Amino acid sequence: MKQWVFVFLCTIFSHLGFCAEKGDYFFFPPKTTRYYLKEYTPEEKALVEKDLQVVKTICFGNWKEGRERPVFVATAGGPVTRKSTILERFLRTHPEYADFIYLDPDHRGLKYMVHTYQALSLSAYEMANEIDFSLVTKKAYDKWRSASQYITFTLLEKALLSRFNIVYGTTSTGDYVFDFFKKLKENNFDIVLLLCSCQDSLRRYAIYNRVNEQRFQIVPDEVIAKAKLFTAKMPVYFSLADVLYIYWSDDLFLPEHLAAVFDHGVLLIKDEGALQNFIQKYDADRKILKQDGLDTPLWDTLVKQYQERFSYKESRK
Repeated sequence: MKQWVFVFLCTIFSHLGFCAEKGDYFFFPPKTTRYYLKEYTPEEKALVEKDLQVVKTICFGNWKEGRERPVFVATAGGPVTRKSTILERFLRTHPEYADFIYLDPDHRGLKYMVHTYQALSLSAYEMANEIDFSLVTKKAYDKWRSASQYITFTLLEKALLSRFNIVYGTTSTGDYVFDFFKKLKENNFDIVLLLCSCQDSLRRYAIYNRVNEQRFQIVPDEVIAKAKLFTAKMPVYFSLADVLYIYWSDDLFLPEHLAAVFDHGVLLIKDEGALQNFIQKYDADRKILKQDGLDTPLWDTLVKQYQERFSYKESRK
């Protein structure tokens, strides 16, 4: 619920033209970012601010100077589509992105929140007082996930204003995504997206594995809703991104397939079978969305529109 309110507020502010006024912020208004802290006590908020500094130190490293044309790299996909695994393997195999500022609410947020999530909710005392370890982790996640979002968006804003190169682990399915990506382009950012997809059966198995074996927390409503939103947002990705990496997964424990790369208007097919699987899943989801009253373009239309963007740029030179 908190995430949807945040998305709504960001969308309203962006449409009203409040974003980046007077250089105070790039896109996400501080008022909406602080919304994530509203349920914490003053003492807890103080600890969250300490954790913000810890996460900043880890994620920002030695970055001091911005770029004239910075690069914004992000994942896109529904929950449990192996986005984090794909992103981190991508960073290991693409050294040109290795020193980017890497932000993610879970893997770069909660993981390093030593004053709150780790010290208060995952302490030996808390674990000793609960028979089921999964309940401890769930309560810790529920307690501090909003704080991790606050930290992530605060640091994302700082990195954007500083024109740093950024890697962002996210679903890229929020209502504000079009306006946000448009703002990036208006400010001379290059956008690189990793589109991650798989069959629903693999996602169901991934959910089972996280809950019953890894003891991770899954929010079922988000899983259902964001899976549809990924397909619905496909026109946004193809209309604004400069580079698109298309990934398909058919096994939870084997490496994903790089199906294709769209690079500044050029399509490079890497795995024909994986690409066809990605397209077929998109087409199947399109039919479901159409039943809900939302019409999305055919795959070939998306590709054509993407390529025409860069053909137009070339003709204008």
